[in-house]
Amino acid sequence: MPYLLRGIDVAEEDMRASVINTLISVAEEQSAGEGDVISEHASTIIAALLKNADHRITPSPVGPDLAEACVIHGSTRFPQRLREASLRCLGLIPSNIQYSILHPHKKIVLGRLAIALDDPKRAVRKEAVDAR
Repeated sequence: MPYLLRGIDVAEEDMRASVINTLISVAEEQSAGEGDVISEHASTIIAALLKNADHRITPSPVGPDLAEACVIHGSTRFPQRLREASLRCLGLIPSNIQYSILHPHKKIVLGRLAIALDDPKRAVRKEAVDAR
């Protein structure tokens, strides 16, 4: 699990999406009473998923040339695939973790999901509605 947690914060967005899809698989296979793997690291996972689901955050480029290229080509957001996977995983977490563990994060998660509802992509907005 520690490698998956580190993988959520790597610079390569495709790698992050793959790690989040792995977390989705883990969450789907666990029942509500067996959520120990995810519940131990709930705070870290939730924070990383919320960060990756935000369409307003721009990826940090490697250098100034890449920053100019991103602005020119319009790729100033995390990819749609990454935002969708993050929201899908957030939607699965409540079925795997006890409410007492999730309750401290409730206000923050609902606020950030409201931001995801304004995403320019329809599929991402649908995942945000499902997660909420």
